Amino acid sequence: MVAVLQGIDPAGVYTSGQVCRALGIGVATLSRYKAKGIITPGHRPGSSWDFYSGRDIIRLHRIVY
Repeated sequence: MVAVLQGIDPAGVYTSGQVCRALGIGVATLSRYKAKGIITPGHRPGSSWDFYSGRDIIRLHRIVY
């Protein structure tokens, strides 16, 4: 069973800002988690923006909290 984090759809795709708001963390904290390999962003073709899956966000929430 996948726990639902309010506003996060496990099948959804989210930007860094949306991840930070959902988890109540800053961009620097998200960058540290990314550098440590705790969460890995994906990329869409033709875009330089990082995107995160809803499942990864929920998993990160379980690790951090």
